[in-house]
Amino acid sequence: MVSPKGFRAYAEVKVVASDGSCENTTTIYVASGAGRKFNAIYSKTGGGNGIRLIGWSPTGVKLLAEVNTWEYETDIGYTHIPVLYDASTDSAKEILELNQALLRHFGTDCDFDDSLQAWRNDEQVLIKVLRPAEDDSYEQHFCVQHSSLFVFDLRDKSLHLYKRSQTK
Repeated sequence: MVSPKGFRAYAEVKVVASDGSCENTTTIYVASGAGRKFNAIYSKTGGGNGIRLIGWSPTGVKLLAEVNTWEYETDIGYTHIPVLYDASTDSAKEILELNQALLRHFGTDCDFDDSLQAWRNDEQVLIKVLRPAEDDSYEQHFCVQHSSLFVFDLRDKSLHLYKRSQTK
């Protein structure tokens, strides 16, 4: 994935199986330009995990990714962790405030699915929120009836409705 500034990025997931269990290591690599060496800028190890690169910001300085984690051989523990790499500071960090903002907005007793969608601008990202599939294994509390797009502001960590779909 190449940014408008020429930065290049890719992600890799390695799976090691031993004694009947698996452990994944997800790594993001970035190079400062064509022909330059790729350096690991983020890594997540343990249990099940994978990654989806969302893309570079419009100015090409920030890279957004979504790391997914789960517990092997279970239906529990599935989470999305947004990761932001800033080439101007050569640093990557998990954006844990997004989940906190979603929980503040919907409450802790609400079942919903969310996923990063795209950049809106260099400081805001779009998040899709929708009603999850029904699951008879526990009592669900639905508060989301229609899929909606929200804007998450990376500066002030705020969440605002961007667009609501008319269909479920």
